[in-house]
Amino acid sequence: RQKEAEITKKFRDAMAQEKARIVAEKWKIEMEDRKAAKLEEEKIQEELKKREEEERQKGEELIRQQEEIRAKELYLSLKQAQQHSQHSDDDQEWEEQLRRSKAADEERSHKARRARDEYRRQSLRAIQKGRVAGLSHLFQGTTLSNDQEIKLNNNSASPLLSPAASSKIWERPSRPFSRDVIVRWFREEQIPRRAGFERNTNRIAQWFHG
Repeated sequence: RQKEAEITKKFRDAMAQEKARIVAEKWKIEMEDRKAAKLEEEKIQEELKKREEEERQKGEELIRQQEEIRAKELYLSLKQAQQHSQHSDDDQEWEEQLRRSKAADEERSHKARRARDEYRRQSLRAIQKGRVAGLSHLFQGTTLSNDQEIKLNNNSASPLLSPAASSKIWERPSRPFSRDVIVRWFREEQIPRRAGFERNTNRIAQWFHG
């Protein structure tokens, strides 16, 4: 019986030890599993954080690119608006310059017409003065031989001319108007007014033959 009790005790002790070993082994496995699970969880969390950081960076980069595109669009819009405003101002300035140019052309044309008219009047006046001067020289250069010729000339004068009128004609001073005087007058007074020139050029007009 004693041996049987000892065997039973030993068996029980062996069973207890085996159970303790199994429990310890199971606890060890559980601990390792927990540790591996924790490491896996930490790895997953790290991966999630990494992905979140990448997504955040991508989002920020996308926002930055969109802001750059928007800024460029605003810059181009402002630039186009400025160019349009500048073109509008340039168009107004060009129209004003065109209006002034047309007004200046009309003024020059008017001055040219007045200069031509004045030149024609001066030319006719000069021709008339030259003829009168020539006649005056002709009559002044004629000498009478004696009193009888003078009396004959006085008697043959037209009765329509009164003595006062006849006296005025013969007492009028001779003022010859030479070609040099006409040329000097034209150069000093008419050329600065562009008389005889084509408009907006330095060529002599075809109508001018002075």
